[in-house]
Amino acid sequence: MSMNVPSLNDELLVKFLLGEANDDEQKKVINWCSAHQANQQYLDDFRKILDCSRLEDADTSLPYDALKRLHKRMDQEGLGFHTSWKRFFPLAIAAIFLCVLFGWGLYFSLSPSVKLLSVTSAGKVLDQRLPDGTTVVLNKNSSLNYPSRFAPDQRSVALRGEAFFNVVKEHNSPFLINAGQAEIKVVGTSFNIEENDQELKVTVATGVVEVSIKNQKIRLHPREELLINFEENRALKSKRQDALYTYYFRKELKCQDTPLATLVNILEKKFQVTIQFANNKLADQRITVTFREESLPQIFEILEQTMRLKVTFKNEQYFLN
Repeated sequence: MSMNVPSLNDELLVKFLLGEANDDEQKKVINWCSAHQANQQYLDDFRKILDCSRLEDADTSLPYDALKRLHKRMDQEGLGFHTSWKRFFPLAIAAIFLCVLFGWGLYFSLSPSVKLLSVTSAGKVLDQRLPDGTTVVLNKNSSLNYPSRFAPDQRSVALRGEAFFNVVKEHNSPFLINAGQAEIKVVGTSFNIEENDQELKVTVATGVVEVSIKNQKIRLHPREELLINFEENRALKSKRQDALYTYYFRKELKCQDTPLATLVNILEKKFQVTIQFANNKLADQRITVTFREESLPQIFEILEQTMRLKVTFKNEQYFLN
């Protein structure tokens, strides 16, 4: 997935780090950093220079290395020193010099008050609390970027992967989530987002969610789900009766007149396996059942008994017939 994220000048980055960026500017910086790892590194280098007075020792290698990488990247991209960077460069050098003299005990006006934070769940499910009290459950191999302090008029974050949000209600400060090619806007609600290169799925548990993609806005209410296929440029809104999408943080799989194909999709994610329908008619069959601590073989055994199907294993795949 590629996104057309505009380049940012150094002056905007400095405003962000100093806590002087408005809500739109904060959003631009967050989305810019989420678009590419090099952008995040560029901002981190800036922070190390402006924040060097907070270092806990007088080792200057860290800020000097940061400055060197920053200058090198400018040379590689043919940028030279930006006008705004020229303005702050003497201050950065002064900051490094003062760090050498006084160590971590010196604080001065360039010490930034806003930082861009990033959490990654890697191989485990991760709970994260945001500055406004909003709670987020990140599924495995997902990441979330957000500022250490939200702007007064809006709260912007960027998600890659899958997460369940329980957003604190603030009527004058909407909560915005950048999820690849789409943006999700809420005030106070709970919902799940699953994002990858090909598609985006948003499922609402409580409240109202607005999804924006290109020039289209789609509103979702409780027990509604939106599936957007980016490659086919297609959006499908449907009802969602079950809560299987919470499988990764709730220790149960509760099906309520759920198509077997939906359950199979969740089993593949939960147990990291591939399951195929040898008989496609089985995919649309409905099932009402609750699984809690059962293993995959135990679940297959229950399905065989209740749905009169047969499970076989061949070439590292399971087949339902």
